[in-house]
Amino acid sequence: MTRSAVLVVDDDALILRVVARSMSPYFDITCVSSAKEAHVALASDITFSVIVSDMVMPGENGVQLLQNVRTHYPDIVRVMLSGAARMPDAIAAVNEGQVFRLLAKPFEVTGMRVALTAAVEQHRLLTSERELLEETLHGSIKALTDLLAIAQPMAFGRASRIRDHCTDLAARAGVSRRWDIEVAALLSQIGSVTLDNSTLTRWYHNRELTPSEQAQIARLPEIAETLIAEIPRLETVRSILRRQFEPSDAVQLPVGAAILAIARDFETLSGEGFDAEASLSTMEGRGKRYNAELLHAFREIRGNAAPAAAIHEMEMIDVADSMVFAADVHAPNGLLLIARGQRVTTTLLGRIRAQTFGLPSSTMVRMIVSPPSPPSPPPSESA
Repeated sequence: MTRSAVLVVDDDALILRVVARSMSPYFDITCVSSAKEAHVALASDITFSVIVSDMVMPGENGVQLLQNVRTHYPDIVRVMLSGAARMPDAIAAVNEGQVFRLLAKPFEVTGMRVALTAAVEQHRLLTSERELLEETLHGSIKALTDLLAIAQPMAFGRASRIRDHCTDLAARAGVSRRWDIEVAALLSQIGSVTLDNSTLTRWYHNRELTPSEQAQIARLPEIAETLIAEIPRLETVRSILRRQFEPSDAVQLPVGAAILAIARDFETLSGEGFDAEASLSTMEGRGKRYNAELLHAFREIRGNAAPAAAIHEMEMIDVADSMVFAADVHAPNGLLLIARGQRVTTTLLGRIRAQTFGLPSSTMVRMIVSPPSPPSPPPSESA
């Protein structure tokens, strides 16, 4: 069984030798003599479960070091060593939640081992909880998007295209945290499950709507936020969805909301038949509705003619995972089954293989074989 890695930081060489000799039989011990060396160790390939730091050290002291670890490596459990003279300050650090255990110097070997064992167990609990939370998060999002793909393939296709616009714009703008934006884009159309097909079609193609239909569409952002309200760690996604219609000069407007607004309206204009140049020019004439820098960046990636994607015509049975539908797929009665822009997922591929769409496996479809880049990974707890 792999032993847990423990980083010990102390400028007293004797302390380090004692810890290394007494704790190495039980843990994978790494000893360093300064906060600077600790940062180097933390950035290495070693995944530490616990860090033990002396409180008083030259340069960056133990309190500052553990605060830094708490910010950048929140899963690492923190233990502090302190002499009697500094005990009040150490106790304050414990009370502020910066450390898990406080050990007095000089320490007892048995006490150190008990403390490190407890810290390793705490690390196991923290990481297990996070992994479970991420699995729940992924499963919930997948369930919602699968529901949208089945109930309203036109809406899911639109959401997929908006997501691709958001991904490209966020990357061009240098936004490091893109996962929330991509999820918000995918879920931006989830409220469409409450609309009937005729209303959705007229709305997407900018045709005249009845007052009742207009009221239904006005409530879609609220419905989307309600549907994801109980899913953990989607606070930022909810904020993006809620604020996507605010002007660019709104107070503390999330960058994700500004990006989603551009992607959403570009897709809307494209659906009305505008080419990229006409869509961008229309948006540029809307004043402060969009962030000017982001809109300029979007023009750079969508306004210039890009090489055409590799599109292949093939039988439905030959469709493979991660391909993207380049054209809508309709049933013989005209019902939309799969919208252009929809990426083939494991769920969709299973439905195709099982012929649940009622189409012959020899039905010819047009596919983009080289899809856009996959979504960013979910944020860590420190994000």
